[in-house]
Amino acid sequence: MGPLALCLVLGSAGLHVVQHVALKRARDRMSFLWWMWLWAIVLFLPVPIFMWSPLPALVWGLLAVSAVFETLYYLSIARAYRTGDLSLVYPLARGVAPMFICLWTALALHEHTSVFGALRIALIVA
Repeated sequence: MGPLALCLVLGSAGLHVVQHVALKRARDRMSFLWWMWLWAIVLFLPVPIFMWSPLPALVWGLLAVSAVFETLYYLSIARAYRTGDLSLVYPLARGVAPMFICLWTALALHEHTSVFGALRIALIVA
């Protein structure tokens, strides 16, 4: 991994943590989420405008399904932060995802993780 890629990954991780801390501290979490997504749209709108290319219908369907799951994720996180502590909710939400991905790919796509892959997933979860 080159230095630019490493900086982008670390910067993204840092912004992710800051976003969740701000969401936990927000008095009105739904308003915070709406403003967060509005600014994300404004900031990233130039990408599809200037890089536009037609997409197959299957891709639009996958984008829609992904948007639904992303919305459910943020609504669930906002609700969890209402009653739970950041030090419990955040690691649980981030750690459970790799386990579910591993399970879903095994069940839906019949892909199986190697022993070393399972150990890496366990390390991430831990």
